[in-house]
Amino acid sequence: MSKRKNLSQHAGTNRSQGSIYSGGIEVDPELFNSVGDTDSLRREKIDLEAKTREMELQLENSLVPLEDGSKQFMRFRLHRTGLEIPSDITDDEADTLGYFLSGLSDALQFWRGDWANLYIPTDATDQERSDIYAELSRRFGIAHGTIKNDAWVCRVIPASLRRDALTYSHHKEVAALPKPLKGREEEFIDEAIANKWSVRDLRMAIQAEAEGTTDAIINDIWLFDREQVPNSNRIFKLWSRARNHDINAKNELMRELDYIVEWVGSIKRSVHK
Repeated sequence: MSKRKNLSQHAGTNRSQGSIYSGGIEVDPELFNSVGDTDSLRREKIDLEAKTREMELQLENSLVPLEDGSKQFMRFRLHRTGLEIPSDITDDEADTLGYFLSGLSDALQFWRGDWANLYIPTDATDQERSDIYAELSRRFGIAHGTIKNDAWVCRVIPASLRRDALTYSHHKEVAALPKPLKGREEEFIDEAIANKWSVRDLRMAIQAEAEGTTDAIINDIWLFDREQVPNSNRIFKLWSRARNHDINAKNELMRELDYIVEWVGSIKRSVHK
């Protein structure tokens, strides 16, 4: 048998056993499989690294609660009484914190209002709502008037009508629409966005529209809504308990008095518009 035939037979035998010839060199097919597996693992590693980095970025821009009760945002620590600032802070970090804080105030009022409304039955009376606000104020240390006001805005303006382009104060103006304009909340919200109205612009537009109706109503009449007017009977009870050295009643009374000051200030400002 010739050497060529022997070689051909040898090659045929190896091919039948699953060998692969590349450039005249016999290669084990398992090696090709392992290379494929390596490429797959490399792609998975790249995907995992990308997802890990994305999660790290999200964490860096999240408000993280810490064991001592403070919060961590980026490299800043937010305590109840102040802000812990790193000595090597950059301008970009300061700006990022500023943008974060600027949106936090409005968001907090909406969050607080939606939270308070979790406790309010849909068919609750004014007195029942007031009692619930008082209990929430006592339990969580938030001013009764603050809870009441935020809950009222969020009840009148549901999440589906709220817009990121407008501030909480814009939504509050729309929540206070006079009776002849009730039902037109979305219209005024859309107009405020389209015309880039300030809160004052929106207030004036609502007032002008209200004065154009047969039943003209001053736009700020919401200040005298039953839910907004301080409850003198409740304040008297808190004052009586505080005089008898009830610390909780004293703290709650102070919060109520702060709200009264804010309420009276709103009335004064409405007179000078």
